[in-house]
Amino acid sequence: MIQIINGNALDELKKLPDKSVDCVITSPPYYGLRSYKGAETNWGDWHGQLGLEPTYQMYLGHLLMVTRELKRVLKETGTLFWNMGDSYAGKMGKRQGWNDNELSYTREEALENGTSFYLGADYGNIPNKSLMMIPERFAIGMIDQGWILRNKIIWRKLNGMPSSVHDRFSNKWEYIFFFVQSKKYYFDLDAVRKPLADPDRMLRGVSGKRLSSQEAIDAFLGNPPKGINKPRPNIRQKYERDRPNIKHDLAVNRKGSYDDPLHIKAYNPAGANPGDVLDIPTRPHKFAHFAVYPETLIEPLIKAGCPEGGTVLDPFAGSGTTGIVAERLKRNAILIEISSEYIKIINERIKNYS
Repeated sequence: MIQIINGNALDELKKLPDKSVDCVITSPPYYGLRSYKGAETNWGDWHGQLGLEPTYQMYLGHLLMVTRELKRVLKETGTLFWNMGDSYAGKMGKRQGWNDNELSYTREEALENGTSFYLGADYGNIPNKSLMMIPERFAIGMIDQGWILRNKIIWRKLNGMPSSVHDRFSNKWEYIFFFVQSKKYYFDLDAVRKPLADPDRMLRGVSGKRLSSQEAIDAFLGNPPKGINKPRPNIRQKYERDRPNIKHDLAVNRKGSYDDPLHIKAYNPAGANPGDVLDIPTRPHKFAHFAVYPETLIEPLIKAGCPEGGTVLDPFAGSGTTGIVAERLKRNAILIEISSEYIKIINERIKNYS
């Protein structure tokens, strides 16, 4: 089930019950990038669109107001995946992509109605043309707010958009921060393991013989099949010293559970940990949107971070990709989006998927 809420994230999050969400996956508007129709919000200290604040400090402050509410609605065992790109210091008006008049203000409309996009930003002591380190500053603010940063995942865009810049390298990756709020939380690594090309490589002797799963376990315990060298004694002795009942654990824990203190899954024929670099290409869409992250990026995050039948929340839903993937993977979704134009896109996508 997908619940769609048309409103600004801060106000709508306050209406959600405490500890009601299993997983949050989102990507907020980046700082100083572009202006959207109908996205103005009253933040208390300022009225305007998130991402177009006159200072980056105010922008970060508004994001942390949102994450404070996310901390309340997220279960203690919940997970938060936050996609975020950086910005360059410089005049905002020079780097807008105003090529979609249905969803963004044209220059003429912005001048006519005085939207906040044309406010000049104060970058403080950050030099013009410098990266502002917005994601890193946000992550530090989150840790100060009490979140635990488990990973800085790199989303590497294999087919990133070409750039006309001529005095630096093109930007081809973005962060996905993985936060939790307690030491024990839901995380299903088995759901996203990558198949091993050679499952028994770590436990094969110099003879080159390929071992079955049982033979690999026997070899690890010091009982290799004929013609197979024993594992290095120092590895086996370390595990035997740290855990006397290792043989039982190996026999019972073939799959390699997430909470296995011996990390037996490192030798697991079921698959390898996918790691913190995701090589996922972007995909064009027929609907108008500047920043659509691909479904293949969201799928492993939901599989690992939300139990089946659980609820995924996206407070900056955009075109609704998080909800589309959640429903396909048999999770519930709550999508909050301030733009009524994007609400139409979400509803259209849901209709096409059903």
